[in-house]
Amino acid sequence: MEPGGPSGELKASSHADPGSPRGYVVAWRLAGRRVVVVGGGEVAEQKVTGLLDAGAELILVAPEVVPRLACLADAGTLTWMRRAVRDDDVVGAALVVAATGDPAVNARVATAARRAGALVNAVDDPANCDVTIPAVVRRGPATVAVTTDGVSPGAARFLRERLDAWLPSQLAAMVTEAGAARAELRRTGRYRYDYDVWCRRFFAPAMDALAAGAGPDTIHELARRFVADFDDEPE
Repeated sequence: MEPGGPSGELKASSHADPGSPRGYVVAWRLAGRRVVVVGGGEVAEQKVTGLLDAGAELILVAPEVVPRLACLADAGTLTWMRRAVRDDDVVGAALVVAATGDPAVNARVATAARRAGALVNAVDDPANCDVTIPAVVRRGPATVAVTTDGVSPGAARFLRERLDAWLPSQLAAMVTEAGAARAELRRTGRYRYDYDVWCRRFFAPAMDALAAGAGPDTIHELARRFVADFDDEPE
């Protein structure tokens, strides 16, 4: 495991409220795992979009759904159960998303899901959530997530939109090239994790280049020179 900060130490925030434990943010691999989404409105549509990107096996339970969800069902991208939810619909799910807009129904779904051993995301209902789903910005292999622990979904969306506007569209090239450089250094037995070196000689110049409008070829050349000169840095 590589260090989480410049000193290699993991430090708790001095502003943390000991009476309100924070959510532990993870990236959950859901490819091929069953996820049940209860509800067929716009909020359910937003959740389904992200879950499809994750490769989840999606089951949608709702009497009626918005047009895009119906199209996804018609295409066989997800399974639509056209009726009200039943407690046994959540059996076998890794995650259950309750997005009905009805707090009583969401609470019932959450109870059934936990009984079946699934984690629960109840939209706009933190008390019935085991997990909250961050607002995310994606640039290739890089994902930047914003969460407010369910306190304000609107604030999370606002921050996501600001980050989306600020982060360079070609940021994926920097992350991809960093991964390739790391793999090459490992292959040749020269790799070491030195954040200061990586930041000063690759990440910072790459971000400056991207901000100036550079494309993937420029980032590739920066990475090539970084690998070639890597041993010039003192240990």
